Amino acid sequence: MKIIMLLLIMLSSLQLVHAQQKLKFRSLNTVGLLIGSSERAGELHTVNGISLNNWFAGIGLGWDNYRISSFPVYASVAREWRLVKNALFVGADGGANFSEYRPGWFARGGVGYKINVGKTGSAVLFDIGHSFKQVIQPRKDVQPCVIGPCPENIDMYNYKLSRISLRMGLQF
Repeated sequence: MKIIMLLLIMLSSLQLVHAQQKLKFRSLNTVGLLIGSSERAGELHTVNGISLNNWFAGIGLGWDNYRISSFPVYASVAREWRLVKNALFVGADGGANFSEYRPGWFARGGVGYKINVGKTGSAVLFDIGHSFKQVIQPRKDVQPCVIGPCPENIDMYNYKLSRISLRMGLQF
C-alpha cells in the first residue's frame, strides 16, 4: 500500500512539473476612462496571475474615481484567440469594492485586442467593457431636541454605478 501511495505521489509530482512548464506569470497594468450617465472619471488597474495556453487567471487591484473614489479587489479570468501575431480577448472580473464607507460589489466584462511586442510575452492592450461598482454609504442625521440624547436616523444610500470602461495598458 505504501508503495502505491509513493508511486501516486511521484506521478502527481511529475504531472505538476510538466504543467508548470506551460504556466507563465503575467502582469496586466491598465489605465482607463469610465463613462457613465452623470460624469467621466479615471481608473487604474493591475492584475497579476498565470496564463496557460489561451487562458489567464489572476487577482486584481484597482483605483476607481467614478463619483466616489474606491479600490476594487477582484478575481480576473480571460480567454484569448490568437490572430497570427496578435490576439482578440474577452475577460470578466468580479469581487469587492472598498471605499471610505461600507464594502460593496465590483464587476466588469470586456473585449479587447492585444498587440504582442517582442518574444517575451509583452503586449500592448486595448479594451472596451461594462463596469459596475456598488458603494454603500450610511448617513447619520441627528434630530433636534431640547433634552439629549437626541434621536438619530441612519439612512443607507446604496449607489449602484454602471459605466462604460475604455482601457489601455501593458502586459508583462
